[in-house]
Amino acid sequence: PQQLECILRIEEEREAFREIKDELVQDPKYNEKYVAVFQGSVIGCDEDKGSLAKSVYERYGYVPIYIDKVVMGERHVEVPSPELIRREV
Repeated sequence: PQQLECILRIEEEREAFREIKDELVQDPKYNEKYVAVFQGSVIGCDEDKGSLAKSVYERYGYVPIYIDKVVMGERHVEVPSPELIRREV
């Protein structure tokens, strides 16, 4: 239950990011940088995703925060999956 709640909160933050993304792209402060969204607002930005994550978690604690890069258009993320290899014995 707690994990599901966390996933749902991150999805809410992702949706908030999508709603303000066009504005962020036009702002040189955010364009081409990673932003962190918490409770529907941008709480930080950085050129390095790891540095941004570290700083926002230090400031807000380990809470569901959505981090994404502000770029024009849609981002496509590929998640590799293991290939199944059938071995005959």
